[in-house]
Amino acid sequence: RVLANGYGLDGKGRAALAEMLAPRINSMYQLLARGSETGAEPWRMLWSQGHGEAWLDDYEFAEERLERWRDALS
Repeated sequence: RVLANGYGLDGKGRAALAEMLAPRINSMYQLLARGSETGAEPWRMLWSQGHGEAWLDDYEFAEERLERWRDALS
């Protein structure tokens, strides 16, 4: 809520913020996964260190709490 307030987000902006969290986190997970598959650095190394699993956990966390974040930001 503080972030939304600081940026002066209106109702539409707050709703958009809640909706974009999980997809943006998932995009980082996908980037790491593709880098791991192709061997592109630093993504392969980060994947091997467990960063992919961490981003997947964060994605699932965000997905599970979407309604809670919508409510908090409204």
